Amino acid sequence: EVSNSLSRTIQEKDEDIRAQAEEFNAELDEKDRIAREMETKLEDAVQDLLSLNERLTGMSEEHSEATRLHTEVSNSLSRTIQEKDEDIRAQAEEFNAELDEKDRIAREMETKLEDAVQDLLSLNERLTGMSEEHSEATRLHTEVSNSLS
Repeated sequence: EVSNSLSRTIQEKDEDIRAQAEEFNAELDEKDRIAREMETKLEDAVQDLLSLNERLTGMSEEHSEATRLHTEVSNSLSRTIQEKDEDIRAQAEEFNAELDEKDRIAREMETKLEDAVQDLLSLNERLTGMSEEHSEATRLHTEVSNSLS
């Protein structure tokens, strides 16, 4: 009887251990499945990160190139603006020099014109005087001529 009881106890313990082992194996299988899913997700995340890193590297290179081009264009534009400014200043100086020369000539011509006007006024006075003298001479000539006839 002890043997039967012991045999039953061993059998029950064996069944309990087998049930626990099955439960434990089921839990291990579930944890293994979850671990595989996490590993797959982790691999996908790593691939996504590698892909993102490549894109960021490409974008960084494009940004560097854009920055280089921007600097180049900005420097070129600054040089062009400076050159144009210098050209405009030189042209303005030339134009001002020409204006100064034309102004000087205009003042000279104005002075000469004023002198010519004065000469003409003076000549007009002389001619008026001569015309008056001529009229007087003509009148006297006519008188003398009439008196001789």
